[in-house]
Amino acid sequence: MSRTADSTPREMRILYPQDEAKGVKRGVRGTGTRGYPHRRVEALGSPGGSELNGSQDMLRRRDLHRRQPKRDSYQSSQTPRGDSSKQTHTLVDDTDDNTYISSPHAMSGTKRMMSPTGSNAENRTLTSKFMNILLGPINSTTKSPPGSLKVHELVVELSQTRSTVNRFRAELQTALDQQKNLQSQLEIAQRGEDESRAQLQRTLVELAAAHDELVDYKREAEEELRSLRGGMDSSAKELHAARTEVEKLRKQAKPRGDAALRAKHSNSDIQAAEKEKKGIFTRERREVRLVPKYRRPTTRSFNEPKGLLPRDSVDHVTEAHIQSSGHLSVERLNHAISTVIRQAQEHAAGIAAAQKLNGGVRFKARPPVSQRAALAFAMTHAGLTDNGQALLLDAALHSVVLPQLHDTFFRGEVVPFLTDQTKVLDEVFERIAVKGSWATCQRWRSLAVSGFADLPDPPELDAMAQSLTRDIISRIAWAYGQPRSVFEVDSLSSTLLRDVDAIVRDAYELSIVMKRDVSSVRLSIYLDDRLNRPFDIRKEENAWPQMRARAGDTVVGNYSFGLQRRMEDGSASFLTLPHVVTTALLREVERNARAA
Repeated sequence: MSRTADSTPREMRILYPQDEAKGVKRGVRGTGTRGYPHRRVEALGSPGGSELNGSQDMLRRRDLHRRQPKRDSYQSSQTPRGDSSKQTHTLVDDTDDNTYISSPHAMSGTKRMMSPTGSNAENRTLTSKFMNILLGPINSTTKSPPGSLKVHELVVELSQTRSTVNRFRAELQTALDQQKNLQSQLEIAQRGEDESRAQLQRTLVELAAAHDELVDYKREAEEELRSLRGGMDSSAKELHAARTEVEKLRKQAKPRGDAALRAKHSNSDIQAAEKEKKGIFTRERREVRLVPKYRRPTTRSFNEPKGLLPRDSVDHVTEAHIQSSGHLSVERLNHAISTVIRQAQEHAAGIAAAQKLNGGVRFKARPPVSQRAALAFAMTHAGLTDNGQALLLDAALHSVVLPQLHDTFFRGEVVPFLTDQTKVLDEVFERIAVKGSWATCQRWRSLAVSGFADLPDPPELDAMAQSLTRDIISRIAWAYGQPRSVFEVDSLSSTLLRDVDAIVRDAYELSIVMKRDVSSVRLSIYLDDRLNRPFDIRKEENAWPQMRARAGDTVVGNYSFGLQRRMEDGSASFLTLPHVVTTALLREVERNARAA
């Protein structure tokens, strides 16, 4: 096969034997020629060919081979339109089962499948092998009967292929969109990571600065601690040296003291001076003794004479003396307590006003208060007037002082100062009262209390005065909602401690006089410190009578001591009723707050 001079693509036409015998030329479809209808076959590799035309060409060739007998001939014919540039060649191989159609464009390579000048046998062999390779998949998959061309199946398959391609394109577009979204998210994440790194860098810088500051503070604290330890060591050494010196001086002074004591007992002049110093005071002189401003005198002037023993039938002081007329009486003790509390309130109010004027008031949150502590709970209400707050604080301070004094000095039957060591005397007195007579019990009681009068003041009195002072200041600070340190100034704490110390010692001396000098009856200070109990008008009085009591009122605090008398027959009566704080005060304070 050879190309024409103008290199124009030529068409291949298939000629059948029966048509050659009849002398009929088959026309090409679409050219208007008549003849056996068949489709136009374009050569493989020719311009304008497609995969569909190539597949149809292969199917047509296989069908042609099945219809024609085997022969070896070479035919050529011109196109019906007389185009000399396009020729159709038909090759029939008698030695092969397949018929191959070649064209100049189908076999355009370094070596063509057939050449007019080449060997026909070699050309047929090469062409047969090449076409077997090309048509192998089609022959294996196509089982259609001879002459049938399933073009519609190929069209459907092509449509499906296009649908698949479109679906793949849609999926590819979706994947691209997702990739864009992921890219944007990645950019956002990268920006966030950059910000986090910057924040982390700033935090690390701050931590480094804080670490440096902490190291400096630790170094300063260690230096200060070393200096304090050095000071403590030096103080300990000085204290040890002072103790050693005191012990040495004590050992040196002991022989001199023993010698002076022996000389004192042997010298009659010294004995007379001691008697004159103690003095022999009568009952009348003790009753007229006055203590200015409720201060305890520097000397104990109420001791009994050494030669006078207490009697069980004659009283050294009257009941009225213990009740109100004596300088050591229940009425004067109650008055002293009220006076000290009122002065402390006035002083604290002045301190609070000065702090407020200077802008130094520091309010703090009060701790929670139970509703059973009615006075404290009432002070937490908003809208209290100054008068209402003063009344509540006055009642609260009385309720702090009175129970402690009563438990220490007046709860015991015998001892004037009740402690774990002295309460054994009360237990002994209870057994004597069961077995002995009234006169014996009263005499024994008077004798036991007389021993306390000759002893020095117990050291527990100072500790009790300090404890009461701290409690009063704490309650005042709580009422004003300020720290305790605001009121722990010398002008208040020192004055309050001095007054409270005088009250403590007066209570101690009153306990001695009441239990030692009255033998006909048994007098005792009465105080019922139970809270939230019903108000009993037979045993107590309202501290503010103008605040009328109602049925069902309860006692919320104590305001003053009472004096009770018990007779030999066991009967008891009140010489002085104790004053208590009832819920009438709470109603009055609440009413004033609403009115304001």
